[in-house]
Amino acid sequence: MNVTKQICQGLATAHKIGVVHRDLKPQNIMLDEEGWVRIMDFGIAHSVKSKGLTGAGMIIGTPEYMSPEQVEGKPVDARSDIYSTGIILFEMLTGQVPFEAETAFAVGYKHKNEPVPDPRSINPQINKNLSQMVLRCLEKDPRTRNGKHGPGHWI
Repeated sequence: MNVTKQICQGLATAHKIGVVHRDLKPQNIMLDEEGWVRIMDFGIAHSVKSKGLTGAGMIIGTPEYMSPEQVEGKPVDARSDIYSTGIILFEMLTGQVPFEAETAFAVGYKHKNEPVPDPRSINPQINKNLSQMVLRCLEKDPRTRNGKHGPGHWI
């Protein structure tokens, strides 16, 4: 089974039980000996069903993979993980993350305010539909990201 699909299915399962990863990045995605994807390091995961140790206003995660709402310290849900998945897919397709800067603050600012480049502007061989799916994951407003039923629903 394709790695991307396994990542999305794993997240969909976590989201179904109300768990948001909040620090999804390539370093937290491993392949086991049989080639199955394992999403690792749920150390800062959050349950949307109960109160946790981190409250509103806290910024946690890896800046290059943070959603705009995470950057602002707003409450997050599964749509934040969808954004992070979009960053990972962008990187898989282009070899780079969409936003880089000298400081974590500057990266966060770009997530919040700058348009995401079309992956095809970096790698013209990317299929248009795939590029559109990645850009949909990377919508700034979480309400416009696809994923009512989690990322496994649309991959």
